[in-house]
Amino acid sequence: MLKTRIAATFIILFAFIFTYLYAIPLPRDVGDEVVATFTKLDGSFLLNQTKYDPDGYVFTLYGEFNQGFDVNDTTLYFIVAPALGLAEKNSFKNLQIPINPPKAGPWGQWGTGDISTAINTTFTVYKQDNELDTTTFVKLRNEF
Repeated sequence: MLKTRIAATFIILFAFIFTYLYAIPLPRDVGDEVVATFTKLDGSFLLNQTKYDPDGYVFTLYGEFNQGFDVNDTTLYFIVAPALGLAEKNSFKNLQIPINPPKAGPWGQWGTGDISTAINTTFTVYKQDNELDTTTFVKLRNEF
């Protein structure tokens, strides 16, 4: 009788463990990448999911433009990228993006959040009120 009760307890215990492990989503793979490629400005911005910790996701951002900047004044150029928390126009000066005509950048930063939320969102660069280029973030395929 005691052996049967112990066996039943273990079966129930393992059933609960496997049920709840199946229901808990695993964190995203570290190394996922999302990119925004600009054609007119010949540049790109890359988001890379670097780690997952109990406080949330951490990512790095790196970007550079190779053409299209004719004035070395960071207060004239703006970025709008809602996925990066930049829903309003933010100047290159505030974001500390260097300009050396005809290039801008390189620029790097880190942040917290899940980069998969950036997929298919817009990223626009302005010179004052004129749109220089706009694109969307797309996920890069990871081949492991």
